[in-house]
Amino acid sequence: MEWISVKDRLPPENEALIVCIKGQVTTAWREGEDWTAWFLVMGFIKSYAPTHWQPLPPPPKETA
Repeated sequence: MEWISVKDRLPPENEALIVCIKGQVTTAWREGEDWTAWFLVMGFIKSYAPTHWQPLPPPPKETA
């Protein structure tokens, strides 16, 4: 998958994403103008806006 600049296009609201914030890659979602990101050390925080994003890949297929 390719990174998408937030200057080019914003992602859908309330959808889990992979984002780049200040050089760190993490997961986040957007609620209007606000972003919430997950950081291992700090947990969920309201964060600075990412510079780039991409959708999460599909989950692995489960085998019996």
